[in-house]
Amino acid sequence: MVLNLPEEKDIAERQEVFCERTFAGQSMEMAAAKPISILLFLSMLPLHEESTLRQRALLANALRLYADMDI
Repeated sequence: MVLNLPEEKDIAERQEVFCERTFAGQSMEMAAAKPISILLFLSMLPLHEESTLRQRALLANALRLYADMDI
């Protein structure tokens, strides 16, 4: 099974604008948004036990976010 995510220019631009935003006066890095987002996707796995396909997509997205982290 393969999860293909679109890599269009407008999607990348929207992601960049989102990452540049501040939330409650904190940048995405200061708020530790990426690790929290990864944990959120992982926490949804047991909630979607009815759909293995959905679980795989959630896991793939968590792994994608982890791979994109600057560590």
